[in-house]
Amino acid sequence: MNDILKFDTQLEIDISDIKNSLLERGINFTEQELNQFFRSLQFSHNTTDKISRLEIYANAHLFRLNSSLRSDLLQRIAVGCGVGLSENDL
Repeated sequence: MNDILKFDTQLEIDISDIKNSLLERGINFTEQELNQFFRSLQFSHNTTDKISRLEIYANAHLFRLNSSLRSDLLQRIAVGCGVGLSENDL
């Protein structure tokens, strides 16, 4: 997720940064999934079109303990990152 969300390279990212990172890794998504993922990273008071490094640190966890909070997109990201996971692991 650090690479996808450019944690160590940019202070802020926008939705196009996320979109491009996912496409570079061959991870498919719908616009609705992308928008929902982007909003899930933002703090509730953030009304800008940017996400800060602090928001990424706080909110960008692929493996939520409560499986009902895991979106299909997060699971595809986990599998698509090449960390040895398959759909059966999730």
